Amino acid sequence: MYRFQLVILLLVVFFTNASGQGNKTTGLVRGSITKEPKGPANNVKVSIPSLDLTTVTDGDGNFEFNKVPFGAYSMVISGSGISTQTIAISVNKALTELEEISVEQGEGRQASDKAEIPTIRFEENNTSNGDGQTNSSGNGPIYTGRDPFLSSSIFTLNYYGFKPRGYGFSGMETQVNGVYLNDIESRFSPFGQLNLSDVFHGRDITYGLGASEYMYGGSSGSEYIDASAADQRKETRISYRYSNGNFFKNRIMFTKSSGLNAHGWAYSVSVSKRWDKEGYIPGTFYDGYSYYAAVSKVKGRHQLNFIAFGSPTSIGRSRATTHEADSLAGTNYYNPDWGYQDGAKRNANIENTFQPQFIINDVFKLSDNTRFNFAVGFQFGKRSNSFIDNYGGTPYQPDYYTKMPSYYLLPSNYLPSVADSLRKQLASNPQLMQINWSEIYQANRENFQTVNNANGISGNTYTGLRSIYVISDAINNIKKWSFNVNLQHVVNEHISLYTGLTEISQSTENYTQLADLLGGDYFVNYNLYAASNYPGNNQYLQYNLKTPNQILKVGDKYGYDYINMQNLGWWWGQGKFDYNSFNFFAAGTAGFTEFNRIGQIQNGIFPNNSYGATPANMFFIYSGKAGVTYNLNSHNSFFLNGEYKTQAPTFENSYISPKLTDYTGGDKLAVETIKSGEAGYSYKSSKWEAHIRGYLTDLDNVRAINRYYNDAVDQKAFTDYVMDGIGERYMGLESVISLKLTPEFSISGIASMGQAFYTNDPKITIYQDSDPTLTATTDKVYIKNYYLATGPQTAYTLGFNYRSPKKWYVSVNFNYFDHNYVAISIDRRSDQAVGLNTPGSAQLNDILAQEKLPSAFTVDLRAGKSFQLSKAFSALSDNTVFYIDGLVKNLLNNTDIIASGYEQLRYDFTFSNPYEFPNKYSYGYGIIFLINVGLKF
Repeated sequence: MYRFQLVILLLVVFFTNASGQGNKTTGLVRGSITKEPKGPANNVKVSIPSLDLTTVTDGDGNFEFNKVPFGAYSMVISGSGISTQTIAISVNKALTELEEISVEQGEGRQASDKAEIPTIRFEENNTSNGDGQTNSSGNGPIYTGRDPFLSSSIFTLNYYGFKPRGYGFSGMETQVNGVYLNDIESRFSPFGQLNLSDVFHGRDITYGLGASEYMYGGSSGSEYIDASAADQRKETRISYRYSNGNFFKNRIMFTKSSGLNAHGWAYSVSVSKRWDKEGYIPGTFYDGYSYYAAVSKVKGRHQLNFIAFGSPTSIGRSRATTHEADSLAGTNYYNPDWGYQDGAKRNANIENTFQPQFIINDVFKLSDNTRFNFAVGFQFGKRSNSFIDNYGGTPYQPDYYTKMPSYYLLPSNYLPSVADSLRKQLASNPQLMQINWSEIYQANRENFQTVNNANGISGNTYTGLRSIYVISDAINNIKKWSFNVNLQHVVNEHISLYTGLTEISQSTENYTQLADLLGGDYFVNYNLYAASNYPGNNQYLQYNLKTPNQILKVGDKYGYDYINMQNLGWWWGQGKFDYNSFNFFAAGTAGFTEFNRIGQIQNGIFPNNSYGATPANMFFIYSGKAGVTYNLNSHNSFFLNGEYKTQAPTFENSYISPKLTDYTGGDKLAVETIKSGEAGYSYKSSKWEAHIRGYLTDLDNVRAINRYYNDAVDQKAFTDYVMDGIGERYMGLESVISLKLTPEFSISGIASMGQAFYTNDPKITIYQDSDPTLTATTDKVYIKNYYLATGPQTAYTLGFNYRSPKKWYVSVNFNYFDHNYVAISIDRRSDQAVGLNTPGSAQLNDILAQEKLPSAFTVDLRAGKSFQLSKAFSALSDNTVFYIDGLVKNLLNNTDIIASGYEQLRYDFTFSNPYEFPNKYSYGYGIIFLINVGLKF
């Protein structure tokens, strides 16, 4: 199959003729650099100081500058181990091909370099709060290019939950040397944990609907990362970072890159350790490593790269809580997921991840104008999240609603004296607000039982301490193969053509694994929810019909075990055209997505729909986008881009309850559609720079499933709310203005004003996991015009920046965030819930209202300096640099910033009380400081 697609790709016709140069006022400058003795000079810095243009040579020693205004300039060539040269160039046509430039070995001082101080970037991770919602600090690109809005949203606004355009970077396609890094189920890329910024360099990035040279791109844009050894700057770098929060306090990193030697070989390695015994939030911790190793061989027109990287990480997490729980604990950073065991804090909510990746790619220059890239990637490994499971025990969570004082103020359970007494007891003894590990162990050690017909063997009995509570891991074990071919051809100075083919096959096994018996001898593979709803029905009780009454020990799988098998393949093509004052592009893609469920066990409730492979769900997908830019003159330009895109529903939103059954519902799964447009204006001069752009994105036919445990007396089961045909809209304005008052001092202002909301009332179908017939009930839900929980939909920052010629800088940012809304629950806006209340009543208004979170104001301070040590120590080379930089976020120590919140999915239909299951919130950190020191040579 792949051979056939490769042949098709190479048969794609690229070669077309183009018209003359017209009246272009800018041109492309292209050249190559070699070292004496002969050989390509990679990672050499090439700059045109008067235009503030800088680039580095690639593994073949090539470089280029786009859109250089016609004129005469001085071009500076500098770098480690070569003598600095200044060359006069003249640009007076659309394409200026420079003669091969030869540089001599030496210890030349990089006199033209600006202060090289690494920008601090906070770690970004997606975290599950354990209640069916997801918190994200934002998964952003590792490189932001020259887009000032993108840079600010990553380094300033994103930390407080802001997501550019509402959908953030979840739709950004990311490649590492041609291999897609995105997980094809979640569509996220794991940069937050990789922590390899020393060696992951962004070669090409688009934000929004712009054109990319390496891929079609996602709704948020695209990023191409070059991690090859040959393209790393020759240097050694050692750094240490300390922070008082944000997952980990300490990080040490070592990076060594050899550069390309005379025989065409290069290697690069990078390792780091991140750790924190306790983070900003009590009970959390971080223990992580990252590693990277790469080797390159350049021979003739080929550059062959091998790259391996991974990040084994263990994180103790926290989750969102109610205002009542925070108040009783006396802090907005209350974490109910830990408790003391033998005098030490133990967290029950731990994520462990290790999913290493391996890449082989060959970059082949077919000619000076044609470049071919072939890449193969393989990824494997596990991600697990621990939790306390129980069979027959009372809820262990210290903040469970029945353990809170407010529970005894409900109409159905009104005991105000009990509520007052409990409130005083909890407030006076914070220990009661944490997990009581002693009680859990004691319950297990007192539960001596015998299981008859154990492991499905008649007459076999098993006697011992049967655990009521256990620690279990929800595990995703992936195997992912990626194949990608990409061809780029420059027809002439006006036309560039691109095409590629991609195949991805990902198998993800999902299962629960017993991790700790917590003092007991064994656990039994029984379905607690079936036992509650069908007492005495032994078949429904079994999670595994092939081994009934299964005795479980540490390391055993249980509960559910299924494989999510997905295959994707697509072709993409693009043309970029540059004529006179107009630049335009057109791109398209077409392919398929298929997935199916492979059940590994046969459960008792769905014996005919749980075991074995199901027929594949196949979807034909296609997309098209185009854009035009009009350059009025050297200062003013306008652009307009548009896209129509289709995509398949996700696996998790296709199967009603994939842990138990292969059922997808009565209707055929529908393809989702995305219609998007953006337009903008830019102004640039030596003093001023301004950009403003508007965007509008509509999503239609979206499917989403909300799953939660309904502990109502008549339910006691997981409920699946299936919403089909959801419509969403994201719209707004983004603007950036910067003013350079002096060469050193500048002021910048950035504003994002958006709205993200539902555009219709989707169809609702409701299922119960404990119902063997999967009989659906339908309802109408009213969510049109409710806001999506996308973080602050309004964000502003005003920055003052000073960068000294003596290689130090300082900047301060004033940030404001507003229009942040909690994620809404579906139940309370259903026809059933609304029909129980009087129209226009205060109670109904409370039920239907969506909470807007308070606005927030913060101040950030950043400063740093680099020192060229050869000035003080003559024995050191000129490229030996020591740097130190620091960052203080939320300088005013505002600890009341609610970063996100959500309505609980459970709802009180008996008394229509919207406060019986109150909203839960996650708070932004107070003052956070960070200091980073490093040495490179």
